[in-house]
Amino acid sequence: MTVPTDVKKVGDALVASGKATLAEARKPLLAWVGVNRAALTRTRELPEVAKQLQDRIAGLPGRVKTLPVVIPASADVVTAQAKQIAGRAQEAQKLAESVATGVAGRIVETYTGLVGRGEEVVTTAKRQPAAEQATAQAKTAKSRGKAASTAARKAAAAAAEAATATADKTTR
Repeated sequence: MTVPTDVKKVGDALVASGKATLAEARKPLLAWVGVNRAALTRTRELPEVAKQLQDRIAGLPGRVKTLPVVIPASADVVTAQAKQIAGRAQEAQKLAESVATGVAGRIVETYTGLVGRGEEVVTTAKRQPAAEQATAQAKTAKSRGKAASTAARKAAAAAAEAATATADKTTR
């Protein structure tokens, strides 16, 4: 199932349950639009990131040559650091718990930001001349559809009335 389908299902479920207003039902879709805009922004940064990685890779051959000397000297240092890390494990656990609490707030904040970003994209798109023209055409089509429905209903009623009158005349 695609993301837009999932978003639509969530929105439909919220509206169907009566627990959400139209604005609440739009939030998943707007968040999806915001995520796409954020992904596009990040994608545009990729050439610079690739350049930085190429620069780092270029320096690796020189560093690899020094490893046979550096590794044995570093073994004692690593052992001492491992002991320090073991002592800090409990501190890290406490820190992780406090960070998890903060992350929950940031998730809500990020989601709200994505909704805002999506709202901005949709609002901008609505203001485009093509969107305004499409909206006007849709309103016209809706109006014509209602008029055609009314005309068809009246014609059907008139035909039924005429058929009843004819039937009454033939049975007399």
